Amino acid sequence: MPTIIHHSELVRRALIYLDEAGMRCPEKQVTLLLDEAGMRFNLSPAEAADLERLFRHAPCGPEQPAAARDRN
Repeated sequence: MPTIIHHSELVRRALIYLDEAGMRCPEKQVTLLLDEAGMRFNLSPAEAADLERLFRHAPCGPEQPAAARDRN
């Protein structure tokens, strides 16, 4: 039987994926990373918009300066 995952959990997992993918491939454009996360986690357009908002406004760790998050 498949496991049911709440939509907020999918967005949280996608946010973690974005953070990890951004560290693995810092040269990759944020819009491409967001598209990949949306497809990988089967996000609706509204969830993808929430993910983008959360990702762009999340506090940055020492590994990734704010300028790297804002690149397009």
